[in-house]
Amino acid sequence: ELLAVMFKDVPPAATTTDGQLEAGMEIPVVFIEEFTKGCAINLNADFVIFASKNGELNKAAPEIMREIFSNPEVVLVYADKDYLKGRQHMKPWLKPDYSPDTLMSFLYMGNPVAVKTEMLKNTMKEMNLSEDGEINYYDFLLRVTEQITSSQIIHCNKVLFSNYLSNDDIIRTTLWGADE
Repeated sequence: ELLAVMFKDVPPAATTTDGQLEAGMEIPVVFIEEFTKGCAINLNADFVIFASKNGELNKAAPEIMREIFSNPEVVLVYADKDYLKGRQHMKPWLKPDYSPDTLMSFLYMGNPVAVKTEMLKNTMKEMNLSEDGEINYYDFLLRVTEQITSSQIIHCNKVLFSNYLSNDDIIRTTLWGADE
């Protein structure tokens, strides 16, 4: 079972006679919360966007990602995010540029992250999991970044994802002092 969905604002993808999506015609989005080896089996797109189910991609995200991936050297792209309460955008998280030491300390890339499909498939083979084996997203990103150079990782300095902000999140950030 393919646990990827198509980005809603991209025109419908063309399919081949066997039902497979044609490469370059769609932008698959894999929900981080449902990331399994089965997610990559039938993907034919050039790259895949990872994002949380608890939010939404900016409408410009697919075109911006396509443009960045037009450089054949790029393997991984991550972008900034903010929080959405109702229709109000707040608390932008402007992420640092790539640093292996910072990434080893915590998962600052979070979402959205886009990875070339070929790298996704190769890394998942290396992880030697069953098809329905759940994958630790952080471990996956660490493994990808170990295989490529820093010049193949792009930080897109644009807010391309908005996490939904719940009342629990507001309480948590207030207790942590993040509102100051």
